Amino acid sequence: MENLVKTADLKGLKHELLSSKQFYCWFGLFVVWSLVLMYVFGYLHLIDNPWYLRGFYEPFLFFIPILVYRPIRTWMKQQWGFRKILELRFYVVFILGLIVLLLVHYFFYYGMINHAIYYLNGLSEFFLAKTQHDNAAIYQAWSVILFGSVIAPICEEVFFRGILMNFLIKKYNLGIGLVISSTLFAVGHFEFGITRLAALAATGVILGLVTHYTKSIIPAIIIHGIWNFISIVLLAHVISVYQLF
Repeated sequence: MENLVKTADLKGLKHELLSSKQFYCWFGLFVVWSLVLMYVFGYLHLIDNPWYLRGFYEPFLFFIPILVYRPIRTWMKQQWGFRKILELRFYVVFILGLIVLLLVHYFFYYGMINHAIYYLNGLSEFFLAKTQHDNAAIYQAWSVILFGSVIAPICEEVFFRGILMNFLIKKYNLGIGLVISSTLFAVGHFEFGITRLAALAATGVILGLVTHYTKSIIPAIIIHGIWNFISIVLLAHVISVYQLF
C-alpha cells in the first residue's frame, strides 16, 4: 500500500513539472512566432497606428503560443493559484508588494515621467475630446487605459512570472528565476529608455517575489495593473497641464 502511494505521488509530481525539453521547445516556438508577428505587424504598419490597434499585439504574441502547446497550457493552469485567494498570506504579500513597488517608482520618479509620456502619448487627446466631443479620441484614450491596466499586465505576468520565472525556479533556484525573468522584463520594455531599465528590473523582482510567496500570479497581475493605471492618471494630468502633446 505504501509503495502504491509513493508511485501515485511520483506520477503527480511528474504531471506538475514542466520538462526542460518541453520548455525549450515552447520557447523556440515563441521566438519564431514573435518574429513572424513583428514582420506581419510591421508590414501592415499596425505598430505605428493608434493604441486601440496596437493593443492586439501583446495578446497575439503571448497567448497564441500558449494555446497551441499543451504542456504550457497544463503548466499555466497550475500557476494561477485561485485557491490561494482564501489565504491571509495572499493579501499580506499583495499589500506589501504594492507598497514597495510604489516606493521604488517614487524613487525613480523622473524615469516614470518619461515612461508614461511615451506610453500615453495619445491620452492628451482625451482632454481635448471632452470639450470637442471627439468620439474617436475618447475611444482611443479608453483603449489605452484598457490595454495598459488590464491586457498588458495579464499578458506580461503570464509570460514573465507564470511561465519563465516559475520554470527557472523549479529548474534551478529562486535567485536565477528572479534575475533572468526580471532582466528580460526590463529589456522587453527598452523602448521606454535606458534610464528606465533599473526601475523596470526592480519592478520585475518585486512582482516575482510576490508571485513566489503567494504561489499565484494573480497578485502580480493586479499590482501591475494598478501601477499602470496610476501612471496613466498621473501622466494624463502632466500632459494636460503642460500641454506636452
